[in-house]
Amino acid sequence: MIIGTVLLRGPIYRCLFRYAIIGERRIGKISHQQPTEGPNDAIDRSLENVAELLHFSTGKVSSDPEVLIKGGPANCIGYAALYARSLQNQFDSQRYKITHAIARIHFLGRDVHLMTNEPFWKDHDIVIIEDLMTGEKISVDPTLYDMVRIGRIELKD
Repeated sequence: MIIGTVLLRGPIYRCLFRYAIIGERRIGKISHQQPTEGPNDAIDRSLENVAELLHFSTGKVSSDPEVLIKGGPANCIGYAALYARSLQNQFDSQRYKITHAIARIHFLGRDVHLMTNEPFWKDHDIVIIEDLMTGEKISVDPTLYDMVRIGRIELKD
């Protein structure tokens, strides 16, 4: 039973939780691009790299990818900023659009951000990778990945 739950934690999470996009953040200019062989490898490799570099903090921290590339504490803005910048450096911008999105998380249709008045928990940052040729979108929560190794998420319709 426990092994099944561990193996199915991603699909279970995606059934229970949905993310509603409420805005976007600027990713910034990139210095170079190194197109990758395919999106899934780059997505997974970048999740691992960001998780190795950062650790979650609710304190006052930087969200600048140039600072975070050295490692250290970050909140969801910093995780998403570093992850989005990493992907932008790997993907062909003519084929893929990388969006650093601001979202609200819903559990079984209920907005979890309404459960607290703390400003820190008012929203959550994620990254969306869109294949401009096929229209496929992959949504990723780099903070969630670092915490419980669930990276891919579902957007609310």
